Amino acid sequence: MVYIHQNVFDEIRSALGTRKPECGGVLGACSDGRISKFYFDTSGISSEDAYTPDYEKINGILEEWAEEGVRMVGMIHSHGNEGNFPSCGDLFYCEQILRSNPSISDFLLPIVTVNPFEIHMYRVRLETKLRVLSEPYQIV
Repeated sequence: MVYIHQNVFDEIRSALGTRKPECGGVLGACSDGRISKFYFDTSGISSEDAYTPDYEKINGILEEWAEEGVRMVGMIHSHGNEGNFPSCGDLFYCEQILRSNPSISDFLLPIVTVNPFEIHMYRVRLETKLRVLSEPYQIV
């Protein structure tokens, strides 16, 4: 079960739920594991079929979060309503994160669909191969 603070859920709905698909951001959690931070990547590149994060800006945000005891636990972005599962490109990106950070055992890769607004929560693990698990979430 993934726990998301109400204010973070509201921020995600406001940022991703009101725009065209293929925009996104970063999710952070404190030591209790609850998602308590969301950074909307306004400088990332969005096209009709892809979202490319602004890595330099996000790395700066992650440094600020680390000083607050918050760690990155996932990347969230929106898809058109016909695609509520991570794409091959999404999974490739996630695999690169997991392979380059051996201390991370799993990574959240939620997909937002806009009309109606919904978060489709996925947890990705790197085992012998990449494993994608649908995960329930609860707003707290």
